Amino acid sequence: YQRRVHGDYNKMGNLTSKGKSKEKEEAGTKADRVIKPEKGCYPFCIVWAPVKWLTWFLPFIGHVGIGTSLGVIHDFFRSRHVSVDHFSLGPPYKYVPLDIDESKIEEYDQAIKEATESYKTQRYSLCKNHCQKFVAEILNKIKYKGSSSHSMSSNLWMLATKSKYVSYKHALLAYLPLLIILAICIAIIFSLCKFKIFPQLIAQYYITLS
Repeated sequence: YQRRVHGDYNKMGNLTSKGKSKEKEEAGTKADRVIKPEKGCYPFCIVWAPVKWLTWFLPFIGHVGIGTSLGVIHDFFRSRHVSVDHFSLGPPYKYVPLDIDESKIEEYDQAIKEATESYKTQRYSLCKNHCQKFVAEILNKIKYKGSSSHSMSSNLWMLATKSKYVSYKHALLAYLPLLIILAICIAIIFSLCKFKIFPQLIAQYYITLS
């Protein structure tokens, strides 16, 4: 009853996202800090999900967040709001395990907490102030791998070289729209060439230039 009063349960008696977060933190121990995709638990990880339309044409771009030592994901997706334990674009498709030393666990969690509070007062900008910058700032706070110059570029490099997909299904779904678009483009070009339309268009273009 006490937890219901504090808003951890909804009217149906099910845990709210706030209650799930508390439950996850209360149950967290060093022994069970393992990645559990089915529970949305990604301790010491950068997580990634595709962004509709944007990832379709730029497959290296996506939305990212970062998991605390207990696997609670924090991500910055809109102005003056940081999602906690509720990844803004649904379940992650891939993740990068971070190499956090045992002696830096408390500092790591504190860095996420400070960045979360800071970004709750900031405006979101797709070009300047976004999810990648949020994650990079946290890595800079703890000087991850001895560096305080992490950025969107370094995050993208880690996602490209060190990431793991949650499953083969997620890997396929992440890039299926891009593959469909490429297939359509190839089919159109093949059809134009087959019916000699494409060469005619090129010839007409050069005639116009001359």
